[in-house]
Amino acid sequence: MLTKITLRQHLEKSFPDRDLARWFDPLIMDVDENKKVLRVSFPHAIFGRWFMGELKPHFERQLMPVMDGMAIIYTEEQDFQPQKRSSPHLFSGKKQESAPGDKLLGLPLTETCTFDSFLVNRKNSVALEAAKKLSASCVPLVLFGQSGSGKSHLLSAMANACRVKKQIFFYGDVEFLSAVNLTSGNCAAIREEAVFLDNAQRVFSLPGFQEALAVLIDAFCSAGKLLALGLDIHPAHCFGIQPKLLSRLSRGLVLELKRPDLDIRAQYVRQKNRALALNLDKDKVLAIAQRFSDMRSIDGVLTRMLFCRSLETHDADRAPGPDSSPFLEQEMERDFLRPAHIITVIARHFSLSPDMLVGKNRDARNSRARHIAILLCRELLGLPLMQLGRLFGGRDHSSIVYSIKKIKQLQDSDKDTHNEVELLRKLCLTKRAF
Repeated sequence: MLTKITLRQHLEKSFPDRDLARWFDPLIMDVDENKKVLRVSFPHAIFGRWFMGELKPHFERQLMPVMDGMAIIYTEEQDFQPQKRSSPHLFSGKKQESAPGDKLLGLPLTETCTFDSFLVNRKNSVALEAAKKLSASCVPLVLFGQSGSGKSHLLSAMANACRVKKQIFFYGDVEFLSAVNLTSGNCAAIREEAVFLDNAQRVFSLPGFQEALAVLIDAFCSAGKLLALGLDIHPAHCFGIQPKLLSRLSRGLVLELKRPDLDIRAQYVRQKNRALALNLDKDKVLAIAQRFSDMRSIDGVLTRMLFCRSLETHDADRAPGPDSSPFLEQEMERDFLRPAHIITVIARHFSLSPDMLVGKNRDARNSRARHIAILLCRELLGLPLMQLGRLFGGRDHSSIVYSIKKIKQLQDSDKDTHNEVELLRKLCLTKRAF
């Protein structure tokens, strides 16, 4: 009996499993043995057009030996129907009536995510100004950076600005490209004046979505509409990106959002400390900012602290709750990141002793390990250059600056160095007993 499983097993002789998982597994198949027909349908319209244009001949040629005279019937393109969308697709704060079967494609829009609430310093001020002054001349605006760098906040802030102006906009995921059934001929029917797509790197793993995004960029540039995307890495470094899409992303404004540094993290902890009335002193605020490299982790430790404080009952009519002070002290002690921990982690990675790492030895392995340790102590702890010099064997200011610049340049030019530094960063932040 012919089934999807048997067809896949046959195709595995000609296609690698990774490719089959990408285009064969999403196919919906129904076998009618009586009529000797194999019906093939697609998860969405973009996938269908991509399959029919790129893979249909190869698919049929490879299946011919096992089809035993069966015909293949596909869902015709004119039968593709875009998913229903809430109307109007405007996050205005008003409750929208949805017809049965309507699917809200947008992500929840938090009104507190505004330009004013975005913590800024000189490292991310350019991205903030670009988001504030987004115009058709710099479409698409591409914001890229690691998780926790603030991409979602700025995209939400731009969407909130559109909401205030009563503009029709979309803020959400790349499934929007499938929902509007994009082709070069129907873009004029898109009502949105602005579109903000978060996690846009998903287009590279969804067949047909790159072509749809390229069409959307062309249409919005021609119509003078606004388009902003959030990516994890620079478009040129995205695996599998097509030249057609890369050229269109490059025509706009591509800006990096840096990882929140110690200054930004300390601002955030102070802000949350006031909002949650935790009454943390300056040392604990600094300790939390040093220990955690992203805002979500900071939220986690502050949530645990708030929970412990809630256990303390101040109602005179009730017995007092458990004393959370020891737990808080233990939490701070566990989460406090120290230079010795970073040095030990890196020394072990390079099979060195901590003394060798901070000593005078200048062989290649020692120097590389030392440069990385200096960079991570600077980024994770925010230590001043003079203090770093004293910590690493009494080196002068220029030596410390050289170490930091050297590793940063290698991270930009050498993928192995970039991956190694990121691995060591995670090991340092995952504190373990020695």
